[in-house]
Amino acid sequence: KTWFAPSQDLRVLGEVWRNNVETGRRAANLVRRYVEVRFEELVLHPERELKRLCEYLSLPWDPVMLDYGPQGAARVERLQGRLHARGRMIPREERTRIHANLTRAPDATRLDVWRREMTAAERSVLEDAAGPLVRELGYAA
Repeated sequence: KTWFAPSQDLRVLGEVWRNNVETGRRAANLVRRYVEVRFEELVLHPERELKRLCEYLSLPWDPVMLDYGPQGAARVERLQGRLHARGRMIPREERTRIHANLTRAPDATRLDVWRREMTAAERSVLEDAAGPLVRELGYAA
């Protein structure tokens, strides 16, 4: 639960997630090129996925893309305070805390944390709101 989520209501969160994915997929029909990136694949196979994206974008692959420590730390260090879309000023310290994970490689043990931390009733509400997309993408409990 975070202040920057669009809601704290699981039904709303499920609907927002579903809408975001479906909107992206509909937009794909309007453009020549579209690629869908699965977060889980990026976390579990970062080099493979980043190479795939580089090829898709016609960008050169650089192993430094996997060097989370110095690269991420430098990005976090440059963070400044920022006005949130809802009008709240987010101090630099808070943004630094939120983005602390950028200083290390993604943690695969966190991928299914929602399954472990949510109750069966909470998962049911979320899955119901997100609809068939949950099953299609393999997120059903």
